[in-house]
Amino acid sequence: MHDALRVLKFANFTLEEQRLFAIPARTAMRNITSSIEGRARMIPQKMRRSLERKGSRLFNEVAERLASTGIDFQPVIESYQQDLVDPS
Repeated sequence: MHDALRVLKFANFTLEEQRLFAIPARTAMRNITSSIEGRARMIPQKMRRSLERKGSRLFNEVAERLASTGIDFQPVIESYQQDLVDPS
């Protein structure tokens, strides 16, 4: 899933293509967040910080690239960050 998001980060798409990819991109972000959510407590703090930085950067870059679509990525990004910063 990360690889698919990286493609969106670097590729140039038309507005129509961006619209086609926006919802699947947000779904991929949600899936990544969900996969981390349950096991974040088992990940060492140093690794969680690294994952949070790298993932947040990728998520924000993809959200920026697809901003013209009107899809709101912010709740997913915030959830991802929260799960890694303060797993409960």
